[in-house]
Amino acid sequence: MQMYKIIFVGDLNVYAKENDLVALLRQLGHRVTALTHKQVQDNKLGYLSVGFLDRILWKLGFQFDKQKVGPKLLDIVHKEKIDIVWIVKGNMINPSILKKLKTISPQTLLVSSSYDDMYVWHNRTWFYTFGLKHYDLVFTTKKYNLNPDELPRFGAKRVCFLYQSYRQNTHYPVALSEEDRCRYGAEVSFIGCYEKERALSILYLAQHGISVRVWGNGWEKFKVLHPNIKIECRPVVNDSHDLAYTKTICASAINLCFLRKMNRDLHTTRSVEIPACGGFMLAERTLDHLVLFQEGKEAAFFSDNAELLKLVKYYLMHPKERAAIAAAGRQRCLQNDYSSLDEVKSILKEAEKLL
Repeated sequence: MQMYKIIFVGDLNVYAKENDLVALLRQLGHRVTALTHKQVQDNKLGYLSVGFLDRILWKLGFQFDKQKVGPKLLDIVHKEKIDIVWIVKGNMINPSILKKLKTISPQTLLVSSSYDDMYVWHNRTWFYTFGLKHYDLVFTTKKYNLNPDELPRFGAKRVCFLYQSYRQNTHYPVALSEEDRCRYGAEVSFIGCYEKERALSILYLAQHGISVRVWGNGWEKFKVLHPNIKIECRPVVNDSHDLAYTKTICASAINLCFLRKMNRDLHTTRSVEIPACGGFMLAERTLDHLVLFQEGKEAAFFSDNAELLKLVKYYLMHPKERAAIAAAGRQRCLQNDYSSLDEVKSILKEAEKLL
């Protein structure tokens, strides 16, 4: 593979995946200038807090370029030859910046990628929408975004699908101390933000005698109290001090994987992160999940709350079978190119076709 000069734009906070992508690009030998489009802070929220004005602007479809990424991009491209500008999401990048960049350096390849459903309005801004036509390549983890009436409708010229990936440096089986098991352990756990459908499924389990521990943001909206539900009202995030997210997966007998309905998910980051950590995953049954893992051998799937309850009860009573499935799920991740390194290689392979 040829070595490239790359400007990478993304969220470079500790919780964000973009840090890993930058490190992998450099590991492969590419010269990378990394720009963050969000303020880098020392926090464990899994996201940055947003002010009142920012929330109002977001409702109207706008996001400030507070880190001045646009001018920085143009300045770098003015000074040196850049092969690829790779922007993750980039809701704050003004389309005029992308147009100017192409005028200054027509040979520079513009690449967009996102792990969200960028067709639905709550994930994109007007800048993103009108900027799509300037990108040479657009990568998505949502297959329906490839449909002519979705991202191509906004001018995206070449849309490519990628499955979500796990990070090799943080998503792996870890040894747990007794303190870890006490702090993060559970018979059944869920890691993720509040959504009504998720809450109702968890309540259903609780009402049928299953104890569930919930980690994530927004769960203060869940007003129902039940002795079988323990809501932490805080996320678990991997950082340089503690692999809290990974430990929670490893310390849980069953890891629930609910999909986000408002994002039309067919799979999510947890779909590969849980098995990569060696955790047992019980996920919603979708075509994506059935492609990623063999049902009953590498992961378990459910279609409704009744089946969810049935499978939770079964696998809690069969720890050896549960452990075998978890081990096979991890092997599937290792053998089938589900890592961030493979994601980076796939994106660069597509980029090479146009360079």
